[in-house]
Amino acid sequence: MVLRSPRLAVAGFDPEVVGAVVGGLAGYLARWDIQVHVYAATAEAADRLRGGDPGRGIAGALADLAGQPWRAVTNWAAAANGGDLTVLALTASPDLGGLSADELDVVRATETPVVLAVSPAERAAVDPGTFEFVGFLVADHGSLAFEPVDTAPVPTDELAGDGLGPEAVTRAGALLVLAHRAPDLEPVAEAAENPDPGVERLRPLHPGGTRPAGRTLMISGTHSSAGKTFLVTAFARYFADRGLTVAPFKGQNMSNNARVVDGGEIGVAQYIQALAARQVPDVRMNPVLIKPQDRRSHVLVLGRYDAALSALPWRLRKPPSWPAVSRALRDLRDEYDLVVMEGAGSPAEPGQYHNDIVNMRVAREVGAPVLLATDGARGGGIAHCYGTWQILPAEDRALLQGFIINRFFAKGNPVMLRPGRNQLERLTALPTLGVIPEVPYTLPEEDSYSLVHRTSGTGLKVAVVAYPSMSNFDEFTPLTTSGAAEVTWARQPADLSDVDLLILPGAKDVPASARWLDETGLDRAIRAYARSGKRLLAICGGLQLVGETFTDAAEVEGTGQGLGVLALNTVYEADKIQRHGRFTFGRLDGPWQGLSEYTVDGYEIRHGRTDSISEREIVEGGVGFVRHNVLAVYFHGLFENANALEAILGVRLDPRQELEHTFDALADTLATHLDMAAIERIVFG
Repeated sequence: MVLRSPRLAVAGFDPEVVGAVVGGLAGYLARWDIQVHVYAATAEAADRLRGGDPGRGIAGALADLAGQPWRAVTNWAAAANGGDLTVLALTASPDLGGLSADELDVVRATETPVVLAVSPAERAAVDPGTFEFVGFLVADHGSLAFEPVDTAPVPTDELAGDGLGPEAVTRAGALLVLAHRAPDLEPVAEAAENPDPGVERLRPLHPGGTRPAGRTLMISGTHSSAGKTFLVTAFARYFADRGLTVAPFKGQNMSNNARVVDGGEIGVAQYIQALAARQVPDVRMNPVLIKPQDRRSHVLVLGRYDAALSALPWRLRKPPSWPAVSRALRDLRDEYDLVVMEGAGSPAEPGQYHNDIVNMRVAREVGAPVLLATDGARGGGIAHCYGTWQILPAEDRALLQGFIINRFFAKGNPVMLRPGRNQLERLTALPTLGVIPEVPYTLPEEDSYSLVHRTSGTGLKVAVVAYPSMSNFDEFTPLTTSGAAEVTWARQPADLSDVDLLILPGAKDVPASARWLDETGLDRAIRAYARSGKRLLAICGGLQLVGETFTDAAEVEGTGQGLGVLALNTVYEADKIQRHGRFTFGRLDGPWQGLSEYTVDGYEIRHGRTDSISEREIVEGGVGFVRHNVLAVYFHGLFENANALEAILGVRLDPRQELEHTFDALADTLATHLDMAAIERIVFG
């Protein structure tokens, strides 16, 4: 099986220029661990590209790329299916009116976009329609600029560099977008011309810079769920209590739990961390947010949906995303006394190390000291710490300043860890800065895999339908932590039995959620529950699901049928609503009368616009509808309002105050269990 890959063709009149441009692109992407397979369309074209001198042409340009493969194409499947990116290197001839017939056959068969590398004079003389090109790479006095023709929907300033060698391609976003314009091809059974290239992995670039204006600290983990988010939140409150202005930062987050801030959306973790730091959340605190969908994902850059990046395969997204991450980090560092950065997964994972914009590349960018956390309850934490330290390259290892053993058994004796800590310190010459026990806290969860099936509580029995694309479920934290409700994350019809309140939460992929409800039989169970007269609350994507239809001409979600519980029709639009608001319920009777005429704070994140066929609009502006026991609203955050929580649960609880208590407790935990004097010396010298 050969997997399809994005593809791009680079053509030119001079084989040496073509080779230099292709070499520059391949060299740049190799630093991100992105494999580029380079092909010539025919054996004759390969000979022209090689040139008479072994040091000229494409062979010379690729000589320093550690064995970057290239070969002549003998079948179209090889050209269509290479590494992470397939590049066709072509030679154009004015005498032929463009490409040769054989080269055009390959281009057309693989539906590959072609860019032409030319001088300014050649650019003026070329008719792009004749040559079938979508853009020009214009080489002028040692610099390279990209100019799309009218049919290429990419910005003109995405590619620039000094010289035509591997360093020429310093921003490759435009070319990567062009490469993904080619339609997806079906996988082929075999392709003899596509052997494993065995490309040596090159080191990433290590940009220099001046001394940071503000200080920085990175919290990395030996693995996922080591407690990085918890620690960054705690450090944010601790240092804010010390009188510093503190900003959290995570270069890239992947979560369907997002919050609205000025400028768009960020992951809920960075939103909460900003509150812990007593700062206004900012899109720069999470410059890249990936929101998974069924077999694809939406990418948000600085809070806004980026269709071009979303269309790229995940590995090719990193180079064009990095400038936004770097700028956001440097801006925050210049504005705040301290930026506390959160890593993701492991900073040393070999398969992801070079193609990473959230771990050590971020730390290197600002010379940040790194503290490595491990989960002490899992066992093997000492070995995890040593293994991570050992695998990291020397320049990254130099940034690592100490270890934190997190989540050690609350009833365990930390003295048990002394032999392992002593050996770790002998092997690495780095201190273990403390052991944090398991502590109860009520921060919103970010990942659905962290949810237990049922949380204990007395009083109300609540079921939240946990479809795989469930989003913004962090808003139910007051329900799960209040002790005043037993909350079940419902994944089968039996979970809806003997329930007092059923909630259909937000969904990142409503059509996929509708299919999942049908496959599990929950669709029939939900309809039956709605007929029972007991309270049913639908939020955002849940509102769309309880309606009749959802139609998607904008191709952002999909078209499908809802549950038909309410007479509502939804249309998805390309423009996304991202806003805070105050929402006032109209006069309510029956099961929801406790919310009658209440005003609550909330936020909207949606592409959908919904019209009522016959339902009563209970919140003005198409934001809320009701039919007796079924209440559907577009805004999130209902349970984060004390008055609404009291009306629904029957208990008085202020979620905002509880969150503040949690932040303070986390800061106290650091002061009690970590050597904060040593950590302050690490950060501030």
